Amino acid sequence: QDLPQGLLELLAEGGRLVPYLDLPIQHVSDEVLERMQRRTSGKDIRGLVETLKARWPQIALRATVMVGFPGEGEGEFRELMDFVAWAEFSHLGVFRFSPEEGTEAAEMADQVPPEVAEERYRRLMELQQGISWRKNLEWVGREVEVLVEGATEEGQPVGRTPFQAPEIDGVTIVEGPGEPGEVIPVEITEAGPYDLRGRSKLSR
Repeated sequence: QDLPQGLLELLAEGGRLVPYLDLPIQHVSDEVLERMQRRTSGKDIRGLVETLKARWPQIALRATVMVGFPGEGEGEFRELMDFVAWAEFSHLGVFRFSPEEGTEAAEMADQVPPEVAEERYRRLMELQQGISWRKNLEWVGREVEVLVEGATEEGQPVGRTPFQAPEIDGVTIVEGPGEPGEVIPVEITEAGPYDLRGRSKLSR
């Protein structure tokens, strides 16, 4: 909700901007957000996602969330699961809360047992894996630009599409010509939950 209106308009225009935005939302339960001292609400976060998708339909949204924060019960976690299923993020980073000595959160009541946080992490990642795979499959048969950054052990070019951030998202493995530093047209032929495979359209 803190995104300036001018930035939203700029995003909607596209141009040279990469259609990718990372939202560090952490959670959507108002109770958990208040404990985290986040100055937002679940309603605000849902509204922001709706606005971004409406103004910029081709956008790839990534979000980061945390499970196991003190006070997160099954109901609050279920609310987060339902939100992720609704939002259909292209990518999702999930972190487990880990108490650090001397922090306010470490002294809070209602600490979530580590095994419960781990189980919630697994459930949320399984949900997102299916979403990411389904969204990647939408690219099969389509052509997209790939920035070549290196090569596999077999010598195939490997790089990133505009909706794959470095280090944290998957990569695109390319069959055919392509040198590091080049942006090449690639027809996507295969899709997994994280990585894509495609055929270079360069004629050389």
